[in-house]
Amino acid sequence: MTATHVTVCDTCTDTSRAGEEGIGAGQGLAVRVAALHAAVPDDALEVHRTRCLMACTEGCVVAVAATGKMQYLLGRWSADDEAAAAILAFARQHADSPTGIVPNGEWPEAVAMRFLGRIPPPEPAPGEEWRDDGSDL
Repeated sequence: MTATHVTVCDTCTDTSRAGEEGIGAGQGLAVRVAALHAAVPDDALEVHRTRCLMACTEGCVVAVAATGKMQYLLGRWSADDEAAAAILAFARQHADSPTGIVPNGEWPEAVAMRFLGRIPPPEPAPGEEWRDDGSDL
C-alpha cells in the first residue's frame, strides 16, 4: 500500500483571525498534526510540511495525496488539536480507499466544509477503474 501524504503549509495565515492573530497558524497546525501523528503512529500516513501551497486566501491549507489516488486540498483550518485530529482521520479514510475517494457521508464532520479542490491523479492505481460520476461527493 502506498502511504497517504498529509502536507501542511507551514507559512499559512489563519484567515479566520484578523491581523497579527492569524500569523503563524500554519506552523502551529503543522506542529499539531505531526505531534498527533507521532502520539498515535499510523504507517499508512506520512506527515510533511511545505513552505507554501498557494491557497493563501484559504489558510490554513493542507494537501492529502497518494500515488494513483484522488488528491485533495483542504483549507480554512484553525491551528488546534480538533483540526489536527480531523485532518488525520480524513487522511486515514483516504489511505483505506483504493481510489482515495471517500463518500461524503463518511467524512469527519469537521472536514465537510474545508474542501478547496480535488485533483485526479495522472493515472489511477493499477487495477482501479475511474467511474467518478460525482455521486460520492
